[in-house]
Amino acid sequence: MKGYKLSLTAKTLTITKAFEEAWIDPESEEYKLYQRLMQEIPGLRVQRKTHDRPKKYITKQGEEFKHNPFKGLTEDNMEAFIEALSDHEAYEKQYKRAKEMAVSFGMRPYTLARKWFLAQFPEYRKNPLVYLKKHPDVVDVKDLAASEQQKQHNHDNVINYTHPAEEAATPELKEVVGQ
Repeated sequence: MKGYKLSLTAKTLTITKAFEEAWIDPESEEYKLYQRLMQEIPGLRVQRKTHDRPKKYITKQGEEFKHNPFKGLTEDNMEAFIEALSDHEAYEKQYKRAKEMAVSFGMRPYTLARKWFLAQFPEYRKNPLVYLKKHPDVVDVKDLAASEQQKQHNHDNVINYTHPAEEAATPELKEVVGQ
């Protein structure tokens, strides 16, 4: 019998979908196990396992990774990576500028800083050591900031549509309707 995990310290029975389907039948081993556990462990909670982590992650550019490519890409890690480069001054300037611009646009500083970092160091996720010898030109954060601001502006612009019947309504009808 598979499909369940019991935690005595948390008093939790975690079940899978297959276990739940078999559990419905009162004659099944799963149902008998559930009844026995409920009697022996007062206050036992049952929760359903939702899903496993994905086997692979696919970025918008179509790249596949075995793990989340942004896991561990924190502000501290980006700053430490930039600091380790031999010509880090120009990169640090743009990184700090990205954070400042994000705040001025009402965004989280991490969002624009991460986008700049990944545009500046596109091979970082696959082979970060390549930048010890390769020194790419500094990407100007203004271009990224402008595209992000345009996205935010497009998201904020909501088109108000008035149905022609509403436009043609007489003032008396609008008064009755409450407009």
